[in-house]
Amino acid sequence: MKVFFAVAFLLVSAAPVVSSAADHAKLPKEFWVEIKPGKAHEECVELKKDAEITYRFKASQPVPFNIHFHTGKGKEAKVEYGVKLDAIDAKEDVFRPSIDEHYCWMWTNKTTQSVTLSGEIKTK
Repeated sequence: MKVFFAVAFLLVSAAPVVSSAADHAKLPKEFWVEIKPGKAHEECVELKKDAEITYRFKASQPVPFNIHFHTGKGKEAKVEYGVKLDAIDAKEDVFRPSIDEHYCWMWTNKTTQSVTLSGEIKTK
């Protein structure tokens, strides 16, 4: 029993830390967050295929950004990307989901300083 709890603790401790707005939140969403070095922030929402979602954001320095969803479970789990950019500090665009799914907008701070991020996600 002690081994189980030790393994469970290690698995939870090793998981990446991501700050996130409440899952399954409704649109529109406005956000302002500080992303600590080595951490990430996600804004997630359930979307229907072919919805037109406008989004805009501004970060205090360039950060990796993506819009993604997860498929499969266990060894079959994969992350599918609708948008994936290596380093960007601002963007305004329209996203059209290819399938009904739980999508997440994600920003990752790979710098040594905190990054301030603000933006909005809404239906067009």
